[in-house]
Amino acid sequence: MDQRKMGEFISQLRKEKNYSQEQLAELIPISRQAISKWEVGKSVPDCTTLVRLSEIFDVNINEILSGERKQNKKNNYDKVTLDLYKDRNKKYKTIKILVISIVLIIISFFVYYFVNTYNTIKIYTADVSTENVEIHNSIFITTGNKFYFRLGRLEKITEEEITGLNLYYVDKDNSKKTLYSCINCEDYDIILVDFDGYNSLFNHNDISYILKNIKVEITYENFEETIDLKLKRVFRNNKLIFGKDYKIVSNLSNKQLTFDDIDEIVKMIKEKFNKEGDSYIYKSSDFSIELIGSTVILNQKDGIYKENMTLNLKSLSFVYEIGYDNETHQMFWFNISEQKCITNNCSNYEEKSKEFLEKLNMAINE
Repeated sequence: MDQRKMGEFISQLRKEKNYSQEQLAELIPISRQAISKWEVGKSVPDCTTLVRLSEIFDVNINEILSGERKQNKKNNYDKVTLDLYKDRNKKYKTIKILVISIVLIIISFFVYYFVNTYNTIKIYTADVSTENVEIHNSIFITTGNKFYFRLGRLEKITEEEITGLNLYYVDKDNSKKTLYSCINCEDYDIILVDFDGYNSLFNHNDISYILKNIKVEITYENFEETIDLKLKRVFRNNKLIFGKDYKIVSNLSNKQLTFDDIDEIVKMIKEKFNKEGDSYIYKSSDFSIELIGSTVILNQKDGIYKENMTLNLKSLSFVYEIGYDNETHQMFWFNISEQKCITNNCSNYEEKSKEFLEKLNMAINE
C-alpha cells in the first residue's frame, strides 16, 4: 500500500465533491488535522473511517487503499479488502507493541544496572609511618554490599618486638569496634572480606564514617601505639563514559614514585600542587615541597634544626642540608644516576632519599 498515493486519491475525491478538509472532517466525523495527514501520506484512515469514506465518495474500499479508481464500483470485494486491511493493521500494532516492550525491557535493565552499580565501587589506600613502624600499601575496596581490606606490608623500625595487633574503628558512641585482633601473629599482612547483612563486621551504610576512623593498635614488648590509617579514596566508578585514566591506573597499582619517574614526578606535581608564579607548591603543617624549574625542594623542621632536601631533575642529583641559625651543620651531594657521592659523607643518602620520596608521594596522593 502506497500511503502517499492513497492520500493523493483521498484529496482528489474530496476536491471532486467540492469539500474542504473541515467539511469532510465534519461528515466523518474526525479532526481536520487527521485528514491533512492522510493527504500528505503521513498516516492512513482506520477501518471504520475507510467504510465512511467509501460511503461519502461512492467508491469501494479497495480503490481507496490502492489510490486509484477501478472499473467496478462498490462490490462484494469490499468486505474481503476491509478484513485484510484490519488484519494488516492488527499485525502492525502487534509488532509495534512488541518492539516497544523490548525497548522498555532493555531500558529497565540498564536503569536497574545503573542504580545498583553506579558509584558503588570505591578504592581507598594508605601509607603511614611512625618512629616505630611503617605500614605500606594498605588498601580498602568496597563494592556496595561487600568489602575487601588488606592492611599491607608492616615494617618494624624499633628494636622492640611486636606482640599483638588490633584493627578497629571508633563508632559514633566513641566505642571501639574490633575488625581483627591477634596476639603473636604469624603474619601481620591481614586480609579481611565481609558481606553486608546478617553478622557483618559493621553497617555498610556507615562506610564513609568508618573509613575515617579506622585505627591500628600495635602492641610491643614494653608499650603500645595507635596509628590512624588515614585511608584516602583513589578510585570510584562514577564515570558514564570510560576511557584511559592514568592517574587511577597509577593509584590502583599502588605505584610509588621513584627517582626513575622524573616525567611522572613533574606531571603529578603540576596537577596536584598549587601554582604560585613560576613555582608549584605544596604546604602541610610538617613540611613543604616546591617545584622551581627543574628543581624539587623539600623543607621541614626537626626540633631546632631545619632540613633542606633538593632533587635536581636534569642532573639527577640529590643534595641534603641540615642546620640552624642559618648555619649548615651537615651537608652531602649525591649523584643518583651514577650512584656516586660527590661531596662529603653520603652515608645518610639511603635514609634521606627514602624520606624525600615518602613525603613527595604523600603530598601527591593527598
